[in-house]
Amino acid sequence: MKLSTSTNLIYTRRDRSEVISVSAAMSMGAQAGFDTFDLNGCDNTNPGHALVQDDWHRWAKAIHRHAQGLGVTFSQSHLPIYNICAPDTVENWGWKEELSRRTLEASGIVGVKWVVVHAGTAFSNGLYDRKKTLDQNAEYLSSLASRAVAAGCEGIAVENMPQASGGRSLNPMICATTDGLIELVDTLNSPHVGICWDFGHANLTRESQPDSLRRVGKRLKATHVQDNMGTSDEHTLPFRGNIPWEEIMPVLVEIGYQGDFTYEIQNYLKDVPPQLYLSALALARQTGEHLITLAEKQ
Repeated sequence: MKLSTSTNLIYTRRDRSEVISVSAAMSMGAQAGFDTFDLNGCDNTNPGHALVQDDWHRWAKAIHRHAQGLGVTFSQSHLPIYNICAPDTVENWGWKEELSRRTLEASGIVGVKWVVVHAGTAFSNGLYDRKKTLDQNAEYLSSLASRAVAAGCEGIAVENMPQASGGRSLNPMICATTDGLIELVDTLNSPHVGICWDFGHANLTRESQPDSLRRVGKRLKATHVQDNMGTSDEHTLPFRGNIPWEEIMPVLVEIGYQGDFTYEIQNYLKDVPPQLYLSALALARQTGEHLITLAEKQ
C-alpha cells in the first residue's frame, strides 16, 4: 500500500491571493517525499481553471511530462460533482458532462488507474425514490466505466457519502450506507467498477468502519484519507479528528486491499503560511507512513 495525495493538498494561499497550480503542488509534494498523486477534477473544472480552458488537452499532457520529470505518478482522479441522476435539475448539464469527459480523458493521459465518482439521487414527485436512484445510477455508471476503460483507466470507484456534508453532497444518497453502496456496485457487476472509501465520510455515518470495510472487501479499489470530529466534513490530517485509525488500518491488509492510501486533506494547509508548506507537508507524509505501518502490524 503506497501513500499518495490529491493535487488539492496545496490549493490556495493563506491570503487567498492565488490558487496554487497542479504542477506547483506536485513539485512541492515531491520535494516533501510524495511520489504518487490523485488528479482532482473538482478543483480543476472550476471557472478559470485548467480543464475549462480550450487548451486543456495540452495542459494534461504537460502535467504528465512534469510528473515524469519529477519521477512521480498518478494513480487516482476525481470527477466533477453534480447530480448524475437529475439532468433536468442540473444547471448547464451539457457543460458539466463535457467537463467530466475532459477529466476522464485527462486521467487517461496522466496514467490514472481508478477514477472516483459520486453517485446521484433520483426523485419522484419531489420525494427520494430509491429504486429509481439505483436504476439510474447503474445505467449512467455502466456507461461511465466503459468510457473510463476506453480512456486508458482500469475503471471507476464509487465513493461512500454521508447524507449531508456541508457542501455539494446530494442527499439522501444511496451510498450513505455501506449496504446501499455495495448494492449499487454489485448491481453493476463489473470488474471495472469498485468502491472508493472515504474515511471522513464514513465517520459521519456512525457505522463501524472496520465492519464496513470487511463487508466491502475486494470491491475496494481506492481511498480518500481524511479526518474529522464526526460532525462536519473537515478534510484534515489524520489524528486531528476522532477517527480510530488504530482499529481501522489493519483491516485494509486483512481484506487484501491493493490500492493506494490517498490523502484528500485540502483544508489541512489552507491557512498555513507558505513558509511552512514544506515542513507541514513532511509531517503529512510522516503521518501517512505511520498509518501504513499500523496497517502492516498484524
